Amino acid sequence: MAMDSLIGELFDNRYRIERRIGTGGMADVFLARDETLGRRVAIKILAERYAQDDAFLERFRREATAAAGLSHPNIVSVYDRGQASGTSYIAMEYLNGPTLKDEITSRAPLPEAEVVNWATQALDALEFAHRQGVVHRDIKPHNMVLTDEGRLKVTDFGIARAANVAQMTEVGSIVGTAQYLSPEQARGLDVGPQSDLYSMGIVLYEMLTGELPFNGDSAVEIAMKQVSDPPPSIRKKNRLVSEGLEQVVMRALSKDPALRHRSARQMAEELRRVSRGGAASSDTQMATRILTGGAEAVQAYTGAQTSVLQPPARRRPRGSSRPGRAGARSPGSWCSSCSSRAPPSATWSTSSSRGRASRCPSSAEAATTPRPSSRPSGSRGSAGTSSRTLTRRAR
Repeated sequence: MAMDSLIGELFDNRYRIERRIGTGGMADVFLARDETLGRRVAIKILAERYAQDDAFLERFRREATAAAGLSHPNIVSVYDRGQASGTSYIAMEYLNGPTLKDEITSRAPLPEAEVVNWATQALDALEFAHRQGVVHRDIKPHNMVLTDEGRLKVTDFGIARAANVAQMTEVGSIVGTAQYLSPEQARGLDVGPQSDLYSMGIVLYEMLTGELPFNGDSAVEIAMKQVSDPPPSIRKKNRLVSEGLEQVVMRALSKDPALRHRSARQMAEELRRVSRGGAASSDTQMATRILTGGAEAVQAYTGAQTSVLQPPARRRPRGSSRPGRAGARSPGSWCSSCSSRAPPSATWSTSSSRGRASRCPSSAEAATTPRPSSRPSGSRGSAGTSSRTLTRRAR
């Protein structure tokens, strides 16, 4: 089916196609008039090569249905979906305004207040979608339309998830999107809301500098940079950007999704705070140091995470029962074979009524309290008294 042949035709017995208004790697967008309701709509019609893929069509229908349920001031409304002329389509709200990409191309770097305004509106849309269980997966300024009333609307919720699966199999079709892919997308991993936040970080970076942080001769080269390279400093490219705003953007660009903001709402709130002169949060400052600080910062972060998993051992309170008593729990006792403390839930048994030695549940030997002597068994201390000895459990 030749797409241009649709112009002037009544599509699906309802939509009178007027003209083409956009072309992409997987679909063409036409301006049409809904003859039933008497309004202008945008019709996105899938390219023929996708129209023949049953698995893709099923994903497309499922995601289009989910997108139709997203009613929010900052999301382009989806009115209808269906099949006609051998392909599938989505009918959506038509907006006669420029995209955010158009604004970036003609005016970037944009003023900080304007950047925060557009970004927080997009994040408000993402927060709503994420709460409905929908992840966009293709956030970029091309998919953000600006209205005459000063509102930003995010589009393409209906095909993002399905498009992600198909595009990654064709290198040529993701060149235009690869600059906005999250590291986990580039690696072919499952993605969640934090993937959209990374892409928003790329959009913020581009608005503030007029440049993309990662470029290359191929989609694969760009994807590799998304995975491994730190982004260049924003303030070195635009000295008017505040330190706090740069840190928020850098946190969004963290390679580890766990270091990014917990939600789109949290990221939007911090953008608003730093735009009013407030400081970035300690978590944001740490994520920025990890991203830009090189190997030493990464090692320090890894060490800090490890120490959290190994809390310091607790001392036995004064007056508590001695660990040598049968059946008593002894978190302060040491095992002579593994040189570690017993877990609080371990049960220790008395190996003798005299030595008060106790046995580690994971060891065949007994351990003394509070710690086994470093001297050989049977040796005497400096005061001439006999040291405690390790014994086998009496049977």
